[in-house]
Amino acid sequence: MAAKVLARYKQKENATPYPLFTPVDNAFYYVQRSLMETAEGIKTSYDQYELEFQETLHLARTAHMLNHDKSIVNAQSLRIYRAAFLMVSVVSVATIVAGLIFGFILGVANYRSYVRPTQRNTACNMGGIVLISNAGLMWATCAFIPVLLTFCFPLAAMLEAYVCEPYDEQDGTSLDGNGLWLSLVCCLLSMLAAIPVTLMISRYFLRMHRYMVDGQAPDDEVRGDLEARMKQEKHLKRIKEVREHILQQSREARCLVMSFDTLEAPPALPAVSVDSGSHDLARIIPTSVVRRVGVDDPKLPRGKESPFRQMIVPKPPGV
Repeated sequence: MAAKVLARYKQKENATPYPLFTPVDNAFYYVQRSLMETAEGIKTSYDQYELEFQETLHLARTAHMLNHDKSIVNAQSLRIYRAAFLMVSVVSVATIVAGLIFGFILGVANYRSYVRPTQRNTACNMGGIVLISNAGLMWATCAFIPVLLTFCFPLAAMLEAYVCEPYDEQDGTSLDGNGLWLSLVCCLLSMLAAIPVTLMISRYFLRMHRYMVDGQAPDDEVRGDLEARMKQEKHLKRIKEVREHILQQSREARCLVMSFDTLEAPPALPAVSVDSGSHDLARIIPTSVVRRVGVDDPKLPRGKESPFRQMIVPKPPGV
């Protein structure tokens, strides 16, 4: 197709003053030229990268790092590390971009349900800040962890090749079996660096979600949690005090009842004379009376019994 276009251009170069190419031809030519330039740029970049890679291998050989099999630095390992690093980096970046786009779409679609009525159609909630109301963005942010982890093996290789000195320069040994430990240390450092960053970013998104959805200021989060905790502790303390008070009252009532059960009958009352004007005291009182709260005598405290279990009825004189 390109050959036909060039032939047509040569044939009609001086034949007509009108444009030689239609808009379709112009678009096709532009796309073809862009693709060719992109391919040439990729090839040039790859050649430059391969040249730098060979120089790195040459420097490593000069430093006697590739003269034994136990070293993690060798041509095959470096190629694997490079491929894994590029692949994981591209996948991680693509995941983050996809999460941003997906979160933006969900945020816009659920704008009415996420944002409070008083904050709708305001400048602070328009555009990209709608993303904060979506929990998927926080998950996309956590995708930085594999990006940091991909640095562990290339970093270990560079440390072994350029930083660590050989133990024995005569036979060229370097690190021997400690290369694996070096990689694990780099991996551990990457994880330790990723954990606080991820937690800080997650906390930021949670606080902004609390502000936009719940209507509470980010600064009130700690204060609200503290007040709720204090109220809960006060409530539990009050419940504990009430329980202790109830148990104490129950113990006192039980002890009082047991003491009443051990009381002996009171002594017999002396005879009352009718002439003394105390004839009203001579009334019939039933014997073996036990009074209980709510049953016989409502005036007594609950759980307590009357101490007058047996009463001696005074008899009038002459009976």
